[in-house]
Amino acid sequence: REMFACRRLVALRSLLPPLQGRTCTTTKALLKSQSQQRIVVTDDGSTIVMWHPEEEFPYEHTKPLPNIRPRLDEADSALKLQHRLESIQTHYRNERLEVEALTKMTYTTKHRWYPNSNKKYKNPNPPVDREGL
Repeated sequence: REMFACRRLVALRSLLPPLQGRTCTTTKALLKSQSQQRIVVTDDGSTIVMWHPEEEFPYEHTKPLPNIRPRLDEADSALKLQHRLESIQTHYRNERLEVEALTKMTYTTKHRWYPNSNKKYKNPNPPVDREGL
């Protein structure tokens, strides 16, 4: 049965385009993961089923985490202080002044820009009217 699937796999491989100058490198971990992979073709050839477990990433290809401590020590810079002040201003903005500016821009009343609390307490699923009652 495996031989039959291998023949079909060879036939499928001949239908795929060639690599055209691209090279592939293999490591022991990659060869190990390829040995666990399974490719099966149905008898009528309409479906290809592939199973590939999660690969183990080789330790040689990992990078150490960057040390961010020097960046945190640079907090005395004037530019960083200005950036912090701008972020604080966006968090603590004056809502009344924003509403005034919006009413002037759109020629509407101030009530349009304040949230409507009735929507917050409205029941999203009101009971259905029954005929018998």
